[in-house]
Amino acid sequence: MDLTNIENIPIEQMLKLSKDYGIYELIIDDKSSLCNKSLNETKLTEDYIQVLQVDHGNNITDFPQPTLVLQAGDKLIVYGRTKSIFRRIMGKKNSNLDKNDHRIDS
Repeated sequence: MDLTNIENIPIEQMLKLSKDYGIYELIIDDKSSLCNKSLNETKLTEDYIQVLQVDHGNNITDFPQPTLVLQAGDKLIVYGRTKSIFRRIMGKKNSNLDKNDHRIDS
């Protein structure tokens, strides 16, 4: 692969996404079961969900530590098993739901 011409590489190839895994941007709702919990307490990794970034609005944390506490309004970028993201984070049982629904309301 020629890395000098990276702009011509499809994003799916760069991210090596499969049909079962994806990257999502989500916003923590104040009623979310994740609100006011540390990443460790959420146990998201047990469901094959990795938080890549947390945007607190005034502070962005890349590759956050397990002790980081999620707050209402936080914007997360997560990578993981699509079914787990919809079931565990978004509180929805069907992973074929509207892909434009990015709010966490579980």
